[in-house]
Amino acid sequence: MNLDDYLKYVLDNYLTAKKQPIKGNSVAKTIRVIALKVIPAYILHSEKIVKGPVGQGNWAEVPWLAIMNESVTSSATQGYYIVYLFASDGSGVYLSLNQGYTYYTDEYKKKSPKAKVKIVSDYWRNNLVSLDDNKPFSIDPINLKSSNTGGLPEGYELGNICSKWYSRTELDNIDNTELISDLTKLNVIYDELVNKLEGNFAKKNESIIYEKMNNADETLIESTVEVNDSLPEVVSVPKNVRIWSDKKGAGQTSKVDHVAKHVEQVAIGKKGEEIVLKFEQERLKSDERLQNKVSEIKHVSKEKGDGDGYDIESFMVDENTNEIKPLYIEVKSTTSNLTTPFIMSKNEIDVSETYGESYVIYRLYIGEVKNKLYKIFNPFIRTDRMAIQFKVWPK
Repeated sequence: MNLDDYLKYVLDNYLTAKKQPIKGNSVAKTIRVIALKVIPAYILHSEKIVKGPVGQGNWAEVPWLAIMNESVTSSATQGYYIVYLFASDGSGVYLSLNQGYTYYTDEYKKKSPKAKVKIVSDYWRNNLVSLDDNKPFSIDPINLKSSNTGGLPEGYELGNICSKWYSRTELDNIDNTELISDLTKLNVIYDELVNKLEGNFAKKNESIIYEKMNNADETLIESTVEVNDSLPEVVSVPKNVRIWSDKKGAGQTSKVDHVAKHVEQVAIGKKGEEIVLKFEQERLKSDERLQNKVSEIKHVSKEKGDGDGYDIESFMVDENTNEIKPLYIEVKSTTSNLTTPFIMSKNEIDVSETYGESYVIYRLYIGEVKNKLYKIFNPFIRTDRMAIQFKVWPK
């Protein structure tokens, strides 16, 4: 059985075989055993291995056949490799230069692994010289025809750097020589990538992501944090908030990625403002006295920047006079918890003093399942403050 025969065998038999238990299944055994024999020896060398699992204990939705450089990875969960990815509906197979998505979900967890893997994929598309010289390969997204959103098939799609698609019909009309030629060309691109890793894919990935985030535009920043955007539940202002301490024991050090932390904070802040904007729109709609003011709500920080000292200009009803007044909202968002203190600039404090009861802090907690919000009107007189930075000059 050559490579052409193998690819057609998987496409023709896998879906039917999946209906039976995987243990002892003859199709599963054939796919595993023959996978080790269909890649020409000259493509493999002392550092390259072939793997072709169909699942561990259960059938994989997307079977694959991978060629890995062991100096980079020996697992499809991390690093870079060449892989044949079979569409889940059996309609065809991609030859793909890909990367392990599980590495990103483990390394970045809630910090938008999808955005991170996309940054790395885009980087390699723009920095592999041999990719320009090998025309059969596309940098368009791949579609493995899976309905499993968030699962491994989506990870393969996100991790794709370049690929070539062979439909089942096309495989009947091309010979093994063409398939091997395409594989040889992709192997050249893979070797270039491996050489540029300088032996450590994780450090290279971190460098790529760091550099991109350090020069990120607003669109990218907003895509780096995935949050629950549901309308928040209004709760009481917490009592006995404890001030955090940054003091460390003697000899302790801490490595902080300040750029990544700043980018994450900016992203959370922008998402929080969007949530509060929707919250205000719904609040005004529910009050017949304010319904005609919904269209007049302004997202000031988005339109003008942060110089005005508040993020959103909305409306409120003075319950004593029944007069409709502007409401100046400063949004303070967190993914920690509602008792976490927040930072106010001197400008924000000065503006809060000027507007008094018409100025309000919306302290928003963005949770995985539920968002919560408390309000502090006239924070100039209803908050305690502690200086954490000083302007310094020589005596």
